Amino acid sequence: VKFIQSQENKALSFFRKRGGIVRTSDALSHGIYPHTLYEMRKEGRIEPLVRGINHLVEVPLPQRYELIIVSMLKMEERRVGKECRIGVEKTVVDCFKYRNKIGLDVALESLRLCMDRKKSKPADFLKFARISRVKNIISPYLEAMYE
Repeated sequence: VKFIQSQENKALSFFRKRGGIVRTSDALSHGIYPHTLYEMRKEGRIEPLVRGINHLVEVPLPQRYELIIVSMLKMEERRVGKECRIGVEKTVVDCFKYRNKIGLDVALESLRLCMDRKKSKPADFLKFARISRVKNIISPYLEAMYE
């Protein structure tokens, strides 16, 4: 029981330090066990926002994250062939276009999330980046993440 409580306290501390939003992979790499995350989700202490990203319920969700979360959730619901891929890539490019309003960290997190799924290639993003006139902004991030 003490071990379980110490694991939960460790997880809560980690979530709070990160502003209440944590990628599952980051939590696991910091020594938080998957079972701890499952139990916290079952107890209602954390909630999944999108696949692989959890939110600590006691910390209010920042408004700037709402755009990307809503967009990514809509894309998750429509996981049908190429239409979904195009929608996600366009959404990520839009996040870079509106980075001053929603925050660069949100744009980077959306790009990281999309790249982690290994469905998208830099060329897919660059097509929409040219149209939205953010090619020069997104290119360095794509180069760094794709290597």
